[in-house]
Order: sequence, then structure tokens, then C-alpha cells
Amino acid sequence: MYSLTMYPVAPFRRQYGAALVEFTIVSLPLLLCGLALPELAQWQLVRQVVHLALVEAGRAGATEHAQLAAMQVAFEQALRPLHAGLNPAGRIQATFKRIERLTGLPPWQIEVLQPGQDAFRDFADPGLPIAQTLGRPAIRNNFQTEQHARYRTLWPGGVGPRSGKTVFEANVLHLKLVYLHEPMLPWLRALLKKLGKTTGSYGQRAMAQGGMLPLTLELEMDMQSHAVNWSSRLPLPRAGGVPSSDALSTILPSAPLPPANGSLMGTPPAPAASTQVEQKNFLPGLSPRDDITGRQPDPACGVAICCEGV
Repeated sequence: MYSLTMYPVAPFRRQYGAALVEFTIVSLPLLLCGLALPELAQWQLVRQVVHLALVEAGRAGATEHAQLAAMQVAFEQALRPLHAGLNPAGRIQATFKRIERLTGLPPWQIEVLQPGQDAFRDFADPGLPIAQTLGRPAIRNNFQTEQHARYRTLWPGGVGPRSGKTVFEANVLHLKLVYLHEPMLPWLRALLKKLGKTTGSYGQRAMAQGGMLPLTLELEMDMQSHAVNWSSRLPLPRAGGVPSSDALSTILPSAPLPPANGSLMGTPPAPAASTQVEQKNFLPGLSPRDDITGRQPDPACGVAICCEGV
């Protein structure tokens, strides 16, 4: 015979509030993710428009001698889809002023990484009319194959000793953009402030001082005109909400740069009174037809679409 032993059973305990605690633990991350979705969508939209604006700035720089004012105007005009409505230019400036007030920094920054100072030291051509007119070093954009053949007789592989690049690479415009985006969510701005550094880079300072999200993009584009040595950073000083026409004159000329032969070059010569340019200013084997057109030399000459076939 088997006996059934009865064990005592603990009384049922009511667990008041347990479901509420569990719901809170699970729902908070889900709620934060739901709030982050509009933020992520806006971030993606801003990044796409900013990338297209950087492309427009690169096109302006490639066709206008890497001129800073031209790139700045093209970049800010291409940002207008982010501020659609009445007076988009005014809305852009209002947004920029708000970011400047919150961070104490420019709302965006474009840095010209290439051609750099070393590239101008290696490949500057003092015979270009635009170099003589502006008194600034410039890199010849056309006849790059002939130039490379000549530089190969000077340096192994035609690689400049200072820049470590060929003339083909020196004629590539490389831009780096850091654009400050203001998040919609206050807690995200507070988090970015904690992650930033007041003594760090431009983007880190913008995070620490204003809770901004820095969007970093880079772009490379072949030059379609003679690259001129202006400066290396945008934006330029403003006058009336647009880049000042005198802003370029505030940039100090670069130090004298040596030409391709490696010897030190003094101050670029003043433009000649005659329309003719001496053949000795050109690289061996190159034709001066892009500079001698039978008319007064135009400093803008060098753009491929205006000078080819002349």
C-alpha cells in the first residue's frame, strides 16, 4: 500500500503593481525608439540635401579656379530645399544665426584639402595669365599628359617631392564639409553636449557648446579650370547676408612658392601690357594657344569648356 503524503502549500500572494513595472521597463526603450524615428528621418533628409549642396560647391570650385566665394554661394543656394517656403534665403540666414548664437561657431565649415600648399609648391605655373593677374600661384589644368611627361624627367614617376602627388592628382579638388545639424529632441541635444569637448575639434566644440550633431562629408572632383591658391577654409566674411565681395582681399597672399623646377620663385610678375605671352613661360612641348587668343587675356581663361579648341 502506498500512502499519499500531503505537503503544505504556501498561500497565494497578490502582486500588486508588478505588471506596471514590467510595462514601464519594456515601454521606455520602445518609446525612445519611436521618438527617434522622426529624428532619424530628418537627419537623413538633411544629410542628403547637404551632400547635394557640397556637390554644387564642388562644381563651382572646379569651374571657377577653386574660388572660395563661388563655392560658398553655390553651397548656400543649394541648401534652400531645407528651408522651403516664403523667403528661403531669409530662413537660411535665420537658421545660421541661431546656430551661431547657440554654439559661438560658424554653422558649417568647408575645408579645401586638395590641392594643398605642397601641391602648389610642386606644380604652380607662373606663366598662367590668371596667376599673373591675381598675383597668386596657380596649377595648369590643361595639357596634363604633357605636363606629366615633363615632370617624369624631373622626378621619379612624376611625383612631386613635397606633395607626393602627380600633376593629375594635383588637379583634383578635395573638399571636407562639417555641417551642424540641430536635433529636434531636447534629450538628444543634452546627450550630445555630454559627448562633446570644448577644447576639441570644430565638430566636438559644436556638440559641447550647442548640442549640435556634426555631419561630416568629403568630396573629390576633377578640376575643370586652373586651380588658384586662395585659402583653405570657408565660410568667408559676410556683408548683407551674402559672402562679401571684398572677402577675398582679406586673405593674405601665400608665401612665395617654388615652380616645378624646384628653384625658389619670387613674387609672381605683374601682368604684361601686351596680349602676347612669351613662350619661355610655358612647359616644354606645350602650346600657348590657351593663353594667346588674339584678345585681352581673361583671368577666367583656363576653364576647359571655354578654352578648348581656341
